[in-house]
Amino acid sequence: MARIWKWIAALSFSLSLQVLAISPAETQLTSLLGGLDKQESTSENQRNKDIYQEALLLVKEGDEYREQLRQLLALADNAEVEADNIERELKLLDQTSLPNIDNLSLDALQKQIEIKRQDVALFQDQIRSDSQRLTDIERQISTHHQRLTPLQERLNAIRIQLDQMQFAPYESTNEPLRVRTQIHEATIKANIDLLKTKQQTAPTRSNLIQLDVNLQNKRLSLASQELEQLNAAFALKSKIQSDYQLAYLSSSNSAFKQDSIIQELISSYQDLQAQLNQILLQANNLQAEQVETRQQLHRLEQSFSNFQSQIEWLKFTKSYGEYLRQQINELPASYALKNIDEELISQRIKRHYLQQEMNSYAPQSYPIWRKDVSSQLNSKQEKSLQELWNLRYTAAKRLLIQIDNNQLEMSKLKVDHAQLNNLLTTIQTEVDQELFWIADVSVLNLATLTNLKLGVQWLFSSENWKELGQAFTEINIIWYLSWFVFSLLWFWQVRADRLWHQAYLRSIESKIGNITRDKFKYTLAVLAVSLLLALPLPLLLSSIAIPLRMSWKYPFAVTWGHALPNLALYLFCLFWLLQLSRKNGLFNTHFKWPMFAINRVRTLCLNTALFCIPAVLILSLGVERNDLSYYDSIGRLAFIWICGALIFVDWRLYNTELPVSYRNPIFKAEALSRRIVWYGAGLIPSVLALAALLGYFAMAINLLRQFSVSAIIGFLCIFIYYLARRWMLLQRRRIAFDRAKAKRAEIVAARSESENTEEDLGSNEGRLDIIEEPEIDLDTISAQSVGLLRAALTLTFVMTVLVSWSEMTNTFVFLDNFVLWEVNSGSGDFQVSNAITLKTLSMAIVVFTVSLILLKNLSGLLELMILQHIELSPGTSFAITTMIKYVVLLFSLTSILALLGIEWASLQWLVAALTVGLGFGLQEIFANFVSGLIILFEKPIRLGDTVTIRELTGKVSNIKTRATTIVDWDRKEIIVPNKAFITEQFINWSLSDSVTRLVLDVHVARDSNPALVTQLLQESVTDSSIILEVPAPEVFFVGFSERGMKYEIRAYVNEMGYRLPASHEIYMVIISKFKQHDIRVSSPQMDINLKEFNTHISTPAS
Repeated sequence: MARIWKWIAALSFSLSLQVLAISPAETQLTSLLGGLDKQESTSENQRNKDIYQEALLLVKEGDEYREQLRQLLALADNAEVEADNIERELKLLDQTSLPNIDNLSLDALQKQIEIKRQDVALFQDQIRSDSQRLTDIERQISTHHQRLTPLQERLNAIRIQLDQMQFAPYESTNEPLRVRTQIHEATIKANIDLLKTKQQTAPTRSNLIQLDVNLQNKRLSLASQELEQLNAAFALKSKIQSDYQLAYLSSSNSAFKQDSIIQELISSYQDLQAQLNQILLQANNLQAEQVETRQQLHRLEQSFSNFQSQIEWLKFTKSYGEYLRQQINELPASYALKNIDEELISQRIKRHYLQQEMNSYAPQSYPIWRKDVSSQLNSKQEKSLQELWNLRYTAAKRLLIQIDNNQLEMSKLKVDHAQLNNLLTTIQTEVDQELFWIADVSVLNLATLTNLKLGVQWLFSSENWKELGQAFTEINIIWYLSWFVFSLLWFWQVRADRLWHQAYLRSIESKIGNITRDKFKYTLAVLAVSLLLALPLPLLLSSIAIPLRMSWKYPFAVTWGHALPNLALYLFCLFWLLQLSRKNGLFNTHFKWPMFAINRVRTLCLNTALFCIPAVLILSLGVERNDLSYYDSIGRLAFIWICGALIFVDWRLYNTELPVSYRNPIFKAEALSRRIVWYGAGLIPSVLALAALLGYFAMAINLLRQFSVSAIIGFLCIFIYYLARRWMLLQRRRIAFDRAKAKRAEIVAARSESENTEEDLGSNEGRLDIIEEPEIDLDTISAQSVGLLRAALTLTFVMTVLVSWSEMTNTFVFLDNFVLWEVNSGSGDFQVSNAITLKTLSMAIVVFTVSLILLKNLSGLLELMILQHIELSPGTSFAITTMIKYVVLLFSLTSILALLGIEWASLQWLVAALTVGLGFGLQEIFANFVSGLIILFEKPIRLGDTVTIRELTGKVSNIKTRATTIVDWDRKEIIVPNKAFITEQFINWSLSDSVTRLVLDVHVARDSNPALVTQLLQESVTDSSIILEVPAPEVFFVGFSERGMKYEIRAYVNEMGYRLPASHEIYMVIISKFKQHDIRVSSPQMDINLKEFNTHISTPAS
């Protein structure tokens, strides 16, 4: 202790020197800033101003540290004197007795009650404040060392920086930096001194605060006793005065007792007095409960603080798990805030009615009431009656005030209970977190056999079973009636399963697979019946558990009440699976699973489940039982029993051909993935059993529970998948059957029209009754629909499992202890170091995985859930889906980079490099990307449009961020950069209207009849089934050519695909009509003129 005081004295002397050295700094900096404001505004001046502003803030921060340090030193210097004063006052309070209040009147008593109530509230607030300060000091003790280490490192770095500045060549531009660095050094030094002083003086401050808490508790106790004395005196004097008035009136007038109005006044007054006494008693109870709650809250805060400070070294002891479990067992129960809320509502209703009656109780209402009194009273009796009236008004007023005070105290008590509940939740979470990864029981050894004997004795103890019998005798008869009803339902279930259910399944089996009789409602009916038949026994067990839970006087019964619901859930899952897997059941008849595999799995699961029923019940009792002997021995052995059964089931299922494992499209796995799945499923219970043997029993139980929930969720998703796939199969079959009927009807109609005979018609009608069922296998179901269903269920499974495991997120806080790297954020000297831990990396991986799944299946999910219900063009749907993908991608990248600590400042160099790259080599790629965005928004082309660009004509089949795919008439896919559709001219044949004009040229001989040719051409166009009537086709004689007369036909077709078929059809009709009317189609003509030349050829003489 002497060393501490010497250190404090030296620190005080050092502090005085620092104050003398630093006190003029703020004035000097203000002067320097003023001088810079008067100078010309330049970048260097602005930089110096910013540096001096930061230095000024550091000066103020250092002054605050030094002021706190001075206060701590003053407190430490006066600690002994202050402690002596408090102890002296405590001794005086111990000798203080309650004052004499016998001579006080009712008004004086009421005033004193109000004063004492305020004193009680003041003392309670002071105790709460002191308790919070004490808790803060205890929590800060463990954090001071963690804060001192980085501050000391930072101080050393600043001192090195100052040394470098001292030996560096002098430059005027570096002077502001030197000043700021010196001030920063002094500020950090002041902060370090403050933290060290807090650490050194923590015991002294805690002692003083604890003494003050004791003093305030003593004052509160005395004030509470005086308040209770005043309330009792007030009630007693009010009763004496009223009894005197009543006795006087009763003795002086015999008719007084027969007057109903006066008797009503007396009854009302007595009722108000009784309510007032009850309210005063409630006020005393509330005050005592407040004191008890705050003391309990203070004890819990101290225990939690001690737990946090001792948590590190307790991990290295063998008894750490037992210590944590003891902490859990010793925690008080949470308070039910609902009871206080109900009482507050009751008090408000009472106050409302009392407030309404106060007007009729007022003194000015006495003359009106007196007129209804028929009794003849003398002046003294009249005065007594009026005093009784006033006493009732005073009692009502007093009751109203006390109700308001009680409501206020109830609100404060509710706040205290809420704080206590929150603290209990925090402690429970912290202890569970530590208990999860720490052994809570010892390694399985010979001592476990002793605990096993004790556990068996507890389980089969005659006293415990007598308690259970007594609990049943005290249960309300309504529960027995409910048990009788559930027993009848169970009996009905057994009878119905044997007599009716099997026949019902056989009757449905004949309809399943028949294209005209199979309906999805049969599947839903079988599912509903299987659920109903699995419910009676679990409902019976759950109804037995509810009243046992409420038998709080019998702990053995309460334990059974908590264990039976677990057994009921286990049996419900077993019975439901048995109903689904029976012959002609859902798995076999509706899902088409092989019966031999179903029987093997059914027999295996049934035998294993029956074998594990005792283990499930014993384990449930062990988890709910707080006795370590039972939990450590029988409970652990039952858990290992269950894990062994799960390993056996996994091994048998691995050797069974199951449609729900690796051969189903959901699990696209080969032999290797099959082994990984089943070996992994068997490894989980093996590891958990080993953990239980080594003492990590609580961790093993929680993990097994979570894995079981995940397995159930997975089974339900697979079950829903098969249900939905069966519905899709039925819809596909129905559509195919309707199309076959329609096609058959068209064939029959065509034959009847062509043959036009009744015999043939009759034969065709006879054939209508025999419609071949279309051969549609599961593989013919739309791949896209099945893929979307699989993706939706996979995403649902992942999200549901994440939600179920979110309750255990606190148990993975230990991942924060594994620091991978650190990232500095901020600028200059004000940088904050953020640690990237294994937990943040795991979260980044999870976000990345979820983003990949979402991006892969987003378009299908949007189409299935939203876009197909909205009337949108294909291009609009594609644009919406693409933009949403970009948003999800951007959000995912931002989240991942933020989790990894990569900020915008860290990416500036990359952005700069990309900018340079865009200016040179990447500008075309970037231009195509921007063009793709413009195409998505403006939509000059859409999916399915027919376009012509660069002598290329075809249909748009895909639009991506960089290029667009066009399929030409030869079914060749041509990739066109998006930039071409923005910067070049192209033709979109179906942008706003797919109708296109067809122009045909016809040449006839010059001697042809023009009117006849025009008529025949018009008839040829009109006879075509492809040509549109609106706009109407037109025929024009456009002139003479070298071939003869030239005619032009202008007609319109629906789309580009009809141009060639329409041309072919029209030309064929034209040729036919021209032949009928001897009109000759002219050909190109060429005139050749031959000239004869007479040339004399001379021959030489021989």
